[in-house]
Amino acid sequence: MKVKQILSAIREKFSAVIEKLSAMIKEKLPAIKKNLPMIIMSVLLLIAIIVILILGFGNRHENTPVPDEPPTVIGGGEPIPEEQKKPKDAGNIHLPAFAGMTFKAGTKTQEVVLYNPGENTCLIRISLILANGTRIYQSEFVKPGYYTNPITLVAPMERGIYRDVTLKYECFTDDENRSPLNGATSKLDITVQ
Repeated sequence: MKVKQILSAIREKFSAVIEKLSAMIKEKLPAIKKNLPMIIMSVLLLIAIIVILILGFGNRHENTPVPDEPPTVIGGGEPIPEEQKKPKDAGNIHLPAFAGMTFKAGTKTQEVVLYNPGENTCLIRISLILANGTRIYQSEFVKPGYYTNPITLVAPMERGIYRDVTLKYECFTDDENRSPLNGATSKLDITVQ
């Protein structure tokens, strides 16, 4: 949504600039002929900036899992629909991977989807740990086919890029014992804006 609003605002500003330039050209044609190369360069620079912004913001895929199994977010912790789930594979635990995440600065609540794929038969607890060892998030047990959204951090984060954040998955049996199973970790960067 924000990207569309930014692009819309840029388009409106660009249209207003073109209209002002047209009016200025008609009014000051003799003076403009003298400065025409500078005006052309300015307009081309403005167009280049707009193209860079459109290409830079239009293709962002923040908080998007690797496409093996994208989550279906329905709202408030509802399960992923049965038709979205793959057949169960009793011998393996499937864990989503992320290239990176983007958080909002100054707030503990983050709109991030972390999930337990529906084909799993175990519970998963998901943690985010900074490179210095500080745990900034830990989920409750997530059932197969469920997700956590939003997540609540331990504390608000400051703006910046946090490199080598550990995404930790701990797996447990889905029974009253909650016995530990295999787990996994991966590294990602978190951008806080």
